[in-house]
Amino acid sequence: MPKYTTGELAKMCDVTVRTVQYYDKIELLTPSELSDGGRRLYNDEDYQKLMLINMLKSMSISLSNIKEILNNDDSKKVLALILAEQKLIIQEEIEQKNNQLNVINTLQYGLDNNLPVKTNKDIAFIMENRKELKKTRVNLTLMAIFIGVFQWGSILWWIFKGNYVPYLIILPFRIIAAIFLIKYYYRRTAYVCPECNTKFKPKLKEFTFAKHTLTTRKLICPNCATKGFCLEVYSGNN
Repeated sequence: MPKYTTGELAKMCDVTVRTVQYYDKIELLTPSELSDGGRRLYNDEDYQKLMLINMLKSMSISLSNIKEILNNDDSKKVLALILAEQKLIIQEEIEQKNNQLNVINTLQYGLDNNLPVKTNKDIAFIMENRKELKKTRVNLTLMAIFIGVFQWGSILWWIFKGNYVPYLIILPFRIIAAIFLIKYYYRRTAYVCPECNTKFKPKLKEFTFAKHTLTTRKLICPNCATKGFCLEVYSGNN
């Protein structure tokens, strides 16, 4: 079994030599043996114990409590409880940080898109709006993929088998499906004018043929008559 001096052990565990010496003084970590010259020598078990001490200390557990835990007959059970509690604390902190990050992202989103963000109610509304809009887009994409499978399947059948009948059969259903998807998306979206912040729903024809990006559509605001790219928001299942 390898032996480590005080300096070697300290370096391996990223602590100072004085720390290792102090732990020996308070009998928290005593060396496994002493050399003929009286130097402290530590083994792998001592190394593992020092790493455990460092971990418990990082949890703000006092050295006296760490000593008591390690000297306890049920030290493994106690450590298991401590780790479980610490895990729960960390998970709660992560959840809290994620909530804070969502609020920051929402504020940035509102500021970037000229949305009113003055109260907690505004923030909650924007967060919920973004979530529902994302869900709508995912549903639309899945339905479009489902329809596309049949469309391209009939086209490939035509190319490789020379039979265009399946394509002709599917064609009217594809047109009906396209109309359904447009209306599905139209009913669930509205738009916010970047100039006057008016939320509005355009006519279906204007919505269908307007230029658009993933998050905007070029429309005419009914309030200020400005024509430009308006921010897309969720309007509910209207």
